[in-house]
Amino acid sequence: MVLEDLGRSVVTFRARGRKPAALLANWANRSRAATVLERTSRSGPEGWLTTPVGTAGRRWARLALPHADPADEERHAMVLERAAAALELARMAERDQLALELQAQGGFLAEIAAERLTRADAAVRAQSLGLPSAPAYVAAVAQPGDQHVRDLVERLAARVRSARLDALIGPLNERQVGLILAQPSTRRPALIDRLVDALDGADVVLGVTDPEPDIAGAGAQLRHAAQVAEAASSMSSLVRLPYYRSSDVRLAGLLALLHDDPRLQGFVESELGGLLAHDAEHDDGLVDVLREYVNLGGSKTRLSERIHLSRPAVYKKLARIARITGFDLDRPESLLSIGVAVTAYDLHHRLTRAN
Repeated sequence: MVLEDLGRSVVTFRARGRKPAALLANWANRSRAATVLERTSRSGPEGWLTTPVGTAGRRWARLALPHADPADEERHAMVLERAAAALELARMAERDQLALELQAQGGFLAEIAAERLTRADAAVRAQSLGLPSAPAYVAAVAQPGDQHVRDLVERLAARVRSARLDALIGPLNERQVGLILAQPSTRRPALIDRLVDALDGADVVLGVTDPEPDIAGAGAQLRHAAQVAEAASSMSSLVRLPYYRSSDVRLAGLLALLHDDPRLQGFVESELGGLLAHDAEHDDGLVDVLREYVNLGGSKTRLSERIHLSRPAVYKKLARIARITGFDLDRPESLLSIGVAVTAYDLHHRLTRAN
C-alpha cells in the first residue's frame, strides 16, 4: 500500500512481501497513468485499486494498492477506505491540537507584548508552553504579503519545527505573526539566519530586534519588531532584505516607533490638518497628489507623468495645496517637513488598523 500526496510523491508505504525498489520504481509516472478518481475503484494500465484521502473538495492524498487481488477486491477496498478515514481523522486531530497550541501561544505573546506579566510569570508561562530556558531570547514579527494570518501561523509553525528552532508563535493582530525564539548563545545572526532559512519562499517581511536576557524583555520588543515590519512593508523603495531592523527602515522606522506619541500626532495635524479636512469635504484627492509630489522629490514633470495630468493641471493642484496648507512647496524645508508629516500620517493609520 502506498500513500501519495497530490503531487504524486510517496509520503509513506508498506511493501509487505515485495521489494520496495520494485514497488516504487518510476512511481510518479506510473501514478499519473492511474487517473485520480473520486471513489474507491481501479485505475490505470496496471489496474491499481485506489481511494482518495480527505473530505469532498479538500482531497490531500491518495491511497493505492498497486497489486490488489481481483478475487479479494471487496475486502481490499474496505481496508483502503478505512485506512483513508483513519488518516483523515488523524490529520484533523493534529490540526485541532496545533490550532489550540498556537491559540495559547498567541494569547501569551499578546500579553507580554502589552507588558501585562511580571518577569517571573512570563518565564513560567513560556516554559509551560514549551519554550526552554536560554541565555537570550529574540523577538521577531512576520508580516505576510497576501496570505491570511491564520494560514501563515500554521505554515510558520511547521517550518520552525522542521528547522528545530525553539519558538513560540502566534498572531499579534490581523496582519502580523509574532515569534519569540530561544537563542542558545548570544550570537543573534546565527539564530536569525536559521529562521530566515526556515522561512525561505514564504512571502513575508520580517522585523527583528536585539536579543534580550529574559522572556519579558523579548516580549516587550514585539511591538518594536511589529513596527519595523510594518514600516518595511510600507516602503516600496526599500531594498528587499532577508530581515529588517530599525536601522534598515530609518525615518519610517522612527516614525513607526513614535506613531502613537501625541507630539508626533500634533505635528501631523498642524502640517496636514487643513488639507485632510478639505479632502474630507470635497473628495479632491489632494493628499494623494501631495504624497506623490513628495515621493518624487518635488518634480512637477514626473508628477504630471505619474498621475496622468497635464502640467497646467498639476500646477493648479499644487497651487491649491499651497493655499490650503499655507506652505511654499518649492522650498526644500517645506517639502521635507510635509514629507515627514505624510509618512507619519500613513504609518499611523496602517498601524492603527493593524492593531
